[in-house]
Amino acid sequence: MGDKNRHFINVRFMEKRRRGDCAKMGYVEIKGNELEKYELNQQAEEKIKGLVPNLKVWQELQLKEERDFFAQKLEESEKQYNLQILENTELLQTAKIDQTEFKKRERAALAAKHFFQKKMQESEHDLFILNKNKYDMRRFIPY
Repeated sequence: MGDKNRHFINVRFMEKRRRGDCAKMGYVEIKGNELEKYELNQQAEEKIKGLVPNLKVWQELQLKEERDFFAQKLEESEKQYNLQILENTELLQTAKIDQTEFKKRERAALAAKHFFQKKMQESEHDLFILNKNKYDMRRFIPY
């Protein structure tokens, strides 16, 4: 619908229905009025000033921090794994632990290492997906 001043009224119905009586829900949108022009100018001004955060930049920053965190944790877990193997070998040679306990400790340390390795691969994959061209059909699956 429209009027002589080119103010258009759009009525949009939503797919969800109201609880209780299942009535249709919707909203009324008025196009071309002064309030809409003011809001559009306000949004453009906030974007220029940098008050509106860019979601893609924020996601990329979060994913890079996550990747670096998991890389650091992976390095620490590898060092911890090597130290634990040496300690457990010494304990095994002095007969303070038996072979089953040695294997149990080794598996626990190895599981932590694999956990951080998998998480780092997932964060690299998410970063690749975020930065790739949307028309590029290549898939990056490191695992």
